[in-house]
Amino acid sequence: AGWVAKLRSVGVIMIGYTPDDYGTRPLWSLKADADKYKNWYGADGLFIDEVINVKGYESHYRDITTYAKSIGMKMTMGNPGTDVPQSFMGTLDTFSITEGSGYPPMSWLQYCTGCTTSGWHDDYDKRNFVYVRYAVGTLDTAYVEESAKWVGLMYLTNDGGSNPWDTVPSYFDTLVATLDK
Repeated sequence: AGWVAKLRSVGVIMIGYTPDDYGTRPLWSLKADADKYKNWYGADGLFIDEVINVKGYESHYRDITTYAKSIGMKMTMGNPGTDVPQSFMGTLDTFSITEGSGYPPMSWLQYCTGCTTSGWHDDYDKRNFVYVRYAVGTLDTAYVEESAKWVGLMYLTNDGGSNPWDTVPSYFDTLVATLDK
């Protein structure tokens, strides 16, 4: 709780984590997790992992977003680890469109979020799209600056272990400074 307060004091938005087990967790269970994070830390939002990216689940995600905002949370972020159907836009505030090791190919990132063929991503603000990548050994600031044209948020880490999200990357300060330009 002490670290949460320190991070918040410098403008970091605190979000709680909950898995969705690819759309199989009931809404009451996701709501209970949102309540815990709101009560424990005063969380500003909810990170929903294991989001399913299949049409037909839109109301499931819209309902958890509605609930999260009704208890004072500001945002919901979903992680299917891949792109979502256009019909998902607006059900959660942001979607992690790629999760994996190393940098995603810039051509894919530009195609996915720029969609030079289908075009639907261009209809939305880049802040709707996120990527998270692990086992990125060396920070390429030029890559970060270029990819920031296509997504609103990103997270890179050099951790490649069994849980690559449990440490801050050695280049975190440089990553933040690059994104702050």
